[in-house]
Amino acid sequence: MSDGTNTDPLAHLASERLIELAGRRSWERGVRYFEAGCVVWLRLDRRRISATVSGTEPYDVRLETSEDELAWSCSCPMGAEGYFCKHAVATALAAVEARAEGTDAALDDREARARAALERRSPEELVELLLEQARVDPEFEDRLLLEAARSDRAGPDVVALGRLIDDATAVRGFLSRRGAYHYASGVAQAIATLSSLLEDGHAAIVIDLSERALTGVERALDHMDDSDGHAGPLLDDLHELHLAACRSARPDGEALAARLFERELDSPWEVFYGAFERYRDVLGARGVARYRQLAEAEWEQVKPLGPGEDDPDRFERRFRITRIMETLANADDDVARRVDIKTRDLSAPYRFLDIATVWLEAGEPERALEWGQRGLAAFDRPDARLTEFVAERLRELGRREDAAALAWEDFAARPSLERYQRLAKFGRDGPGWAEVRERAHGELRRLSNGSQLVSVLLGEGELDLAWEEADALGCSADVWLRLARAGARSRPFDAVPILEQEAERRIAVTNKRGYRAAVDVLGEIRDILRRAGDEDRFPRLVADVRARHARKKNLIGLLDQAGW
Repeated sequence: MSDGTNTDPLAHLASERLIELAGRRSWERGVRYFEAGCVVWLRLDRRRISATVSGTEPYDVRLETSEDELAWSCSCPMGAEGYFCKHAVATALAAVEARAEGTDAALDDREARARAALERRSPEELVELLLEQARVDPEFEDRLLLEAARSDRAGPDVVALGRLIDDATAVRGFLSRRGAYHYASGVAQAIATLSSLLEDGHAAIVIDLSERALTGVERALDHMDDSDGHAGPLLDDLHELHLAACRSARPDGEALAARLFERELDSPWEVFYGAFERYRDVLGARGVARYRQLAEAEWEQVKPLGPGEDDPDRFERRFRITRIMETLANADDDVARRVDIKTRDLSAPYRFLDIATVWLEAGEPERALEWGQRGLAAFDRPDARLTEFVAERLRELGRREDAAALAWEDFAARPSLERYQRLAKFGRDGPGWAEVRERAHGELRRLSNGSQLVSVLLGEGELDLAWEEADALGCSADVWLRLARAGARSRPFDAVPILEQEAERRIAVTNKRGYRAAVDVLGEIRDILRRAGDEDRFPRLVADVRARHARKKNLIGLLDQAGW
């Protein structure tokens, strides 16, 4: 999001450049916003333009020069995606107008003049000035109160800080996107205060207050539209602050373990995901032991699931404790324990595959095969990945005929292109493949849908046979297109009608992307006819397209550009 080399942001704001940055549509809307007086607050200084633009909501816009480049931001949804939006256009135009009218005079020394004026005030007057601003600016008042509670002469006022953290993280009612933006700004200020407390050596206080703030933000996220992503990252910031404070203060490991475990198990936002790994060095031996004890006790409450069984808590508490137990087993590098944990849930084929994969990675292919076969036996419709896994293990162990037989059994139960490809993978090099292949083609033919059989034949290089099957059985538009392109040289006059239909299908999309695709297809047709010695047919084809779609100006323009 940058351009240019001048340190004055206004140097980048010529109309041509704004149109290039914003696009014609946003430019025109921005002009209307500017002309309607929607830029309700504007400030310019040496490198920065700031404004509030009144739209669906008030939006904050910033344009600034940083490292000789123009950067921009806006709190609207488009701005959050990085686009130079209509609000940015309106702000730029307002700034250019201010420069032209001379209302930006002495901008370069504005801050210096303000500093000089403040330096002439007495401390008492400065205090009154700050308090006066706090009375009309709630965010500024919160900042002052946080600073006061942090820097009290008797030490940080923990009670006051706690109340202020609660106030900063609480929400009343439901927050709109704009409200979420302001909420995040307030909490960010509270986080900055906690960071200062940590730098001042009050790590133990920061641990308690950051946990308190995390609780507040987690609750608040359920009551706001944070689709612009302003509030969500606060959880990560608080988590990092909490970890840093724990490393500094070295709190009681057992008590910390209990709090971490509870939050990791119950937090809907998974703030302490992977807590054991991240906090292991802080917990110490006793904290680690306590964490394991709590995990084992919770794990004992998890009921085993057999094939086809379900647990309504599968994606909540059960999922979290399973993940915690696997983390502990991984930390111990205990393969048998990892497998034992996974056997608590054998409800689906991929669960067996998961266990088989663990054994394979541990260098135990026989055990991997055993678990894979157990999974196949447990389900009438096993996961295709499990079937392929077992076939691979059989082949690796020298049991090629068994692998091919399994692939045929899988294919015969539910013939499909994917299963045919798997059948070919394991059976092509074995005895009797020609007969198996013919039988498989027959099964696909029996489905009365030529798309899969034609795709198989194309993959095997059987072009003429693929045409025959497509004519007899029919197939989908995309398979016809593949067939036409594959036969463009050997069967040009069969391919061209299919490509003509594809061009029409693209035109029917009625947008520039569709028209460009249609012109590309027409180019293919031109090349095919040229190779076939019938290039005189192409101008007639294009003339027909022009006549039938004469009102589609964008399409006609693309045909003109192509010279057709």
